[in-house]
Amino acid sequence: MIDSVINVERLSASLSRYSLSLVRSKAAAEDLAQESWSRALPALRENGGHANPEALLLRVARNAWIDGLRRDARKAKLIMETPPEEAATERPLLALELAPVFAALNAFLPKLQRTVFLLRDVLGYSIRETADRLGTTEGAVKAAHARARRSLAFVRASLVREDGPGLPADADERIEAHLMAEAYAKGDIGTLVALANGEARMQARQLPVQGAASRAMRGDRTQAPEAMPPARALLLAA
Repeated sequence: MIDSVINVERLSASLSRYSLSLVRSKAAAEDLAQESWSRALPALRENGGHANPEALLLRVARNAWIDGLRRDARKAKLIMETPPEEAATERPLLALELAPVFAALNAFLPKLQRTVFLLRDVLGYSIRETADRLGTTEGAVKAAHARARRSLAFVRASLVREDGPGLPADADERIEAHLMAEAYAKGDIGTLVALANGEARMQARQLPVQGAASRAMRGDRTQAPEAMPPARALLLAA
């Protein structure tokens, strides 16, 4: 529930950062954020408000971004058009594509470094905002960020190898990577940060993995959409 001006400002800042991580253009991000507010307001107002306004706004933003890609013929090649009966599988497929990225981050970056990298470079948090979110100092954030970026070469190498990015052999680590990817796809920053920082690791091992991620755990090879999600694109370009 949005119960104060401070909460609205916090949600607006979070939505702006997430929108920018999707479109990589300040002007386009502002348009996306405005459209997302318009779409989400009815759900935020009715029945006393939504239980998790931030997750709702970010999920709406991602859906609006996908809708925009579909409307733009020039960008049609960036996302696979799916018939209505298959639309429900789209988000799990996007999460499936992202799982190897998070697996690589988990493999090569310690928990503080990968969490700082996600907040700073993927989600667009400032140094101060990152420090406040993690309950640490700005100096610690700067140091972890510098070390994380020095280690990105190893992460990139694992993602561009000839046989394609892989997933860990350990089942718990695979589940954790899939849950992080699903949290990112849904815009659930709280869960993503908790998993990256190791705060939700034990709970993650007990949660079911469903949809496309579940098929991957069984060894099935499901073709993911051709669009490269922003997190992976950023890793390859850094």
